[in-house]
Amino acid sequence: VVQCNLMYQAQVGKKGNLGIMVGGGVLLGVTCDINASFNSLSFQTGYYRQTGLITNEDRAKIAKHYDAAIGFNTIFGLEYTFKKVPLTLQWDTRPGLLFLTKCEHIHPLETRFDYNVCNFSIRYIIK
Repeated sequence: VVQCNLMYQAQVGKKGNLGIMVGGGVLLGVTCDINASFNSLSFQTGYYRQTGLITNEDRAKIAKHYDAAIGFNTIFGLEYTFKKVPLTLQWDTRPGLLFLTKCEHIHPLETRFDYNVCNFSIRYIIK
């Protein structure tokens, strides 16, 4: 899946250490829910559930779980930059909407709420 986001960032307060970000983006591509594939295989064949091994026949069934995806999202969060240490701390959330259709045959779109509720990252800054 290819995803492109555009964000606006602004500093908050007099020190300039804290920033806010707001933005949005789109995504387009092919995705596979491999966990759903394995779960359905364990009920269909019973083989994976008992042995943990996947046969070539099972791989063919997994291939049918690929979806074409298009969607959009929003992003907003906070970023704190340390003045004396080259690190930033970032918290953000990214709710969105995802439209899927099975690649094996075209049928009505499935709509899913796509979200990353609480993302936290620590970044080292190279100057």
